[in-house]
Amino acid sequence: PFNSTGSATIADYPSSGLASQFTFNAPGYTSIENISVTFTTSGGWNGDLYAYLSHGSGLAILLNRVGASTGDPDGYGTSGFSSITLSSLATTDIHGVQSPTTSGGPYAADGRINYTDTARLNTLGVFDNANPNGAWTIYFADMAALNTATLNSWSVDITAVPEPVNLALGLFGVLSAAVTAVRWRLKQLRSANSAN
Repeated sequence: PFNSTGSATIADYPSSGLASQFTFNAPGYTSIENISVTFTTSGGWNGDLYAYLSHGSGLAILLNRVGASTGDPDGYGTSGFSSITLSSLATTDIHGVQSPTTSGGPYAADGRINYTDTARLNTLGVFDNANPNGAWTIYFADMAALNTATLNSWSVDITAVPEPVNLALGLFGVLSAAVTAVRWRLKQLRSANSAN
């Protein structure tokens, strides 16, 4: 996984937020099978926080002011996310979880472009089958005044699979070795029968 190198204050609104970049470099692996993001924050107001993960043309909204809606623009007043994991395989939407726990996860990314949206078009699923190689950005921001939070840690774990040609070559190599072994054994049996 790719990890943060220390904690940082998520500056209060209006600020430019915190952006961190990392590079995935494994040319033989060309398709994302699963992706998960784990992070810990402390302090602040969880309903103020916004976060995304981007790569190429893909943008996954990790958090978009959890609990916030047209009727409640402040969102949840809980403070801090402790080792929360968001996964492309999870189904429980983090936006509706007031007090997320490690044991209750993993959770699905928020996915909402606007916090008032019901459609969740930008979950971690936007990266399914995408090529993982290249630059990635993870970003956290505070979208409302007061209640400053700290980003204590983050990590991104990308499970990728090799391109089909490499997989096929590997299987061909195994089958070729098996055929060679069978031929060698048959040759030995024939030699033994001829001697008798």
